[in-house]
Amino acid sequence: MRHRVCALGLTLGLAVLGCAPGSRIGFMRDKSADSRHPLERPTVASLVDTLKQNSSQIKSLECNEVRLEYRQGLQSYGADAKIACQKPRNFRLGVFAAGSQQVDMGSNDQEFWYWIQRNDPPYVYRCSYQDFERGVELPFPFQPEWIMEGLGMGEYGAYDRYQLRDTRNTWELVEQTQNSRGQRVTKVTEFSKQNRPQVRGFKLLDHQNREIYTARIDDVYSIGGVIVPKKVSFSWPEQKLSINMWIGRAADQVVVNGQIPPERAGLLFSRSTLSNITTIDLAELARRSNGGIQPAGGPIR
Repeated sequence: MRHRVCALGLTLGLAVLGCAPGSRIGFMRDKSADSRHPLERPTVASLVDTLKQNSSQIKSLECNEVRLEYRQGLQSYGADAKIACQKPRNFRLGVFAAGSQQVDMGSNDQEFWYWIQRNDPPYVYRCSYQDFERGVELPFPFQPEWIMEGLGMGEYGAYDRYQLRDTRNTWELVEQTQNSRGQRVTKVTEFSKQNRPQVRGFKLLDHQNREIYTARIDDVYSIGGVIVPKKVSFSWPEQKLSINMWIGRAADQVVVNGQIPPERAGLLFSRSTLSNITTIDLAELARRSNGGIQPAGGPIR
């Protein structure tokens, strides 16, 4: 049960996609621009440039009116949430239900963490990026940079890191890479062939080509010339988990590139102090092979 709850908390902040305006290749799927006429084959460079252009357009994103619907196996739930992110690694997601906070998930330059109120016991789990990059195993298939990439705020490499794959309905930009444990994984960004190549989703595959997770863009906003997600659907097949996320009820509830002063950022993107809650360092936990969970730092300070 604990691992299922951990999986839920970790998945709530993943895979939301943003976009770049005015480019020949749209970053996200704009339903109003759909056409049934396929275009000529794009190049790897044109698709990668679209992703890079999008990344340069969005510095921060905030929304206090996020709605989540998630399904774990045969059970489904609903919750409200707040989300904030700022390049390069600042992220915060709070999930609320029944009048109280249920999940706190965040990241800053030094570390990332998550807390799930229904965990038994409800520890705060944290890991420094330094330890993570050394291969600390997480209780759920998750890499922190997926969040920023999903929001259209990621960093992208040279063209020769990618390959272009042509399917019946999509062009796929494929990258061979590794997870934090050094295992080979494949990242795929799917572009629609209709009207212009537009990102319609992405997926991560393991070394046997099995899906680790998938994300689909169902609806978008145009805010100040920038396209940002309105609804995102994503799933983790092995965990039998799927989530629908609505970011705001209207475009004016989503703040793109708003100012986040250093003082506010220092508070917003730091672990909260929760009385009588123990912090577990995942790196320390991974080093202990005799089974017992050992607190790393005791109550949050």
